[in-house]
Amino acid sequence: YYTQGRYADAEPFYKRSLEIREKALGPDHPGVALGLNNLALLYYTQGRYADGLSYIRRSTGILRRRGMEGAGSKSIGAESERKGNRYNFEWHSLLAFKVSERDLSQAVALHEEAFEIIQLAQRSSASSALSQMSARLGAGDKALATAVRRRQDIIVSWRSLDKELIDELSKPKDERSPERETQLRAEIGKTDTRLNAVDKELAEKFPKYIELSNPQPLKVSAVQSLLGNDEALVVYNASYAWVVQRDGFRMVKLDIGAKELEAAVSKLRASFTQVQGKLPAFPYDVAHDLYERIFAPLESDLAGARHVMVVPSGPLTSLPLAVLVSSAHEGKGKPSWLVQKYAFTTLPSVSSLRSLRVLASNDTVGLDPFTGFGDPVLNGDPSDRRGISIVPLFSGGQEADGDALRRLAALPDTADELRAIARSLGASNDNVYLGEKATEGKVKSLDLSNTKVLAFATHGLVAGELRGYAEPGLVLSPPSVSSSTDDGVLTASEVAQLKLYPGLVILSACNTAAADGKPGAEGLSGLAKAFFYAGSQSLLVSHWAMETNAAKRLTTGMFEELKRDPGMGRSEALRRSMMVLAANDNTSHPAYWAPFSLVGEDAGAR
Repeated sequence: YYTQGRYADAEPFYKRSLEIREKALGPDHPGVALGLNNLALLYYTQGRYADGLSYIRRSTGILRRRGMEGAGSKSIGAESERKGNRYNFEWHSLLAFKVSERDLSQAVALHEEAFEIIQLAQRSSASSALSQMSARLGAGDKALATAVRRRQDIIVSWRSLDKELIDELSKPKDERSPERETQLRAEIGKTDTRLNAVDKELAEKFPKYIELSNPQPLKVSAVQSLLGNDEALVVYNASYAWVVQRDGFRMVKLDIGAKELEAAVSKLRASFTQVQGKLPAFPYDVAHDLYERIFAPLESDLAGARHVMVVPSGPLTSLPLAVLVSSAHEGKGKPSWLVQKYAFTTLPSVSSLRSLRVLASNDTVGLDPFTGFGDPVLNGDPSDRRGISIVPLFSGGQEADGDALRRLAALPDTADELRAIARSLGASNDNVYLGEKATEGKVKSLDLSNTKVLAFATHGLVAGELRGYAEPGLVLSPPSVSSSTDDGVLTASEVAQLKLYPGLVILSACNTAAADGKPGAEGLSGLAKAFFYAGSQSLLVSHWAMETNAAKRLTTGMFEELKRDPGMGRSEALRRSMMVLAANDNTSHPAYWAPFSLVGEDAGAR
């Protein structure tokens, strides 16, 4: 009946279906949430928005409670369910806005409700990793923080064993190995015992662990209390945006659809890739039109803001807002780049603002200022851009093909890039590992928990090109004989096992900001997630292949600005460095000055 447009006939059957689900499954079952969604959709289609909102509220209430109960679970089922429920939370947010348009007296309350509920839709693996890092900081003493990290590592191990057992049980009977099944079950049992022991310790000494590792959505007032007077938070989701300042808040409907937004972002990104050795002309008209449609409607609520933190979604996760143009440009004179007015920081989620600021560490006594890795031993043509296909590198199995790695383009200029950063930070060149010293083994052997700034200037294995079991990673000098501990590629899972200081990590490589390339993938790469998990609070990631000299000027320029004004935020220092390159005719194309985005904590004086 619904498909035929016979909505009045469909309604009693939807209600009867809901009654059956509630009786058979209980009031808090996800099947009941599905029945509630059906009615909400029916009422939305009829324009009965208030009725639809009442049903969707009940539905998301069920899903939200299930998410809280699954917090800290070792099973990946809770995570899969969270991703599958994203649509429900977006639907709730949309209905709240629709009702607000008809009842202006409730508009503020409904917009705040939509803001809170959309955060449940935008939780990502990167924001989860950042929350787990914050939980370690929140533990207070070092021994307890170590216990928190141990629990997180045990969960990773349990899930890996569980997946391996499922894979074994899924084989045809004549291919299964009873011995391997028994071994896996025994290992899972031992892992359960370890997990129970650490859970008991945390329950006694750190009862707030679950709350910190799985933060609930922030109310508008809570976000406002975390913002400085010159700061604002902008949250995007589909055709809607929310703007929060210390003394203001608004939800805005944007005049752009999903396909239009995707097309505009694709056109802009296409101009950052060389064609036959030359960069295409930058499409100023597209950059200005996109500004008019996704940012200009928010500017009346950004009065006095200089630092804008952005929680992007969809195509916007792959485009720094810095490249938008705030006034029409016909090609004469200098364009009005949006970054001239605002310093931008990217956040994986709204709740990550609390994770970063409330639990931030200010203890920098006795720390190494810098450690860098780059210029790996490679034999390819140095004129090739950074960023290569990962597939041929792993065609032979789990370990990278050393010969294929050596054929990659050499990156001699990255040595100058890292030495220049070291000089800017007053660090010794002894902490810059180049050539034969820039190995995976060296990274794993060093104690990086005392390093304020960590940098990798090398090839990034582009996540969007992944196939099968291959992971995103960073290329280092390949060993003469590859092994499981050193095959020349520091993968995301290996990064996650590092223990880092909650400082800044620079990934001066291709596309380290990218999602994993899968349909419906979350923003930010597996690399970004892994560095957050390892302990970093801030990442400087790149959105496209970078010209090495420009990368060097951007990073060193940022640190020189910070040296002149230590209280300046990293985003403002990066903005100023970007503007120096943008003003130079030789580097005025955004491909040179706009690839970097700062993700996480800005670390400026507030």
